[in-house]
Amino acid sequence: MLSLQQRLSLQQKLSPQQIQYQKLLQLNTLSLEQRIKTELELNPILEETLDEEIDLDQLEESPEDAEEKTNDDEDTYDSKDD
Repeated sequence: MLSLQQRLSLQQKLSPQQIQYQKLLQLNTLSLEQRIKTELELNPILEETLDEEIDLDQLEESPEDAEEKTNDDEDTYDSKDD
């Protein structure tokens, strides 16, 4: 007698980047700091910046400035259509 069978399976595979994220999330603070120092030494493209070096005033924009910038952008688009 003939028999038909079906099988369904579901597999989840993590990408190498996801695996690396999982490993980093499991590190304690001291180990994480050491890992960061090692990565900074090994990769010349990476740079360490201190919190004091980041000027939050430059990153934050007042609502008026944002509105003016939006209006300027609209004027630019309007002039291109002419």
